[in-house]
Amino acid sequence: MDTVEKSKGTYKKVGEESKGVYSDKSKLSSFTPNSPESQQKKHNWELLIKKTFSQCFDLLKPGGYCAVFIGNMYSDGCYHLLNADIARILSQIGFILKGEIVWYDVNKKLHLYGISYSWIRSIVHQFIMVFRKERIEKLTQEEKDKIKAKNLQMTEKG
Repeated sequence: MDTVEKSKGTYKKVGEESKGVYSDKSKLSSFTPNSPESQQKKHNWELLIKKTFSQCFDLLKPGGYCAVFIGNMYSDGCYHLLNADIARILSQIGFILKGEIVWYDVNKKLHLYGISYSWIRSIVHQFIMVFRKERIEKLTQEEKDKIKAKNLQMTEKG
């Protein structure tokens, strides 16, 4: 049977201060997903992602591929699907999502978060998302319109 080493990380109940070995070591600022400041930070992150990958799209040859490594995150009681944000933004730019690979990071330690309080999973994986810049010039006008309509439809859903 596999055994898991006890986490030496932080732990807390909702509304309490963090306790544990690493609770006072982090240099990162607190993240509260529903606060106006956090919403602005996420909006700025999305703008940066859009700007960066728009430049990649312009430089990439038709038929070329782009791979994005991204991990989801858990914060303030919510699981944030950053891979879904990446898929939405890159689809709006014109990339086509061709697939994803779930990469298990064997170097990440398994932590037992929320014991006796709630279930919180350890995040020990990342996504490798594979996008393609399709060869638009070889498509008929009807096919081009169909791709554009599909991308617009995905944009409206997100």
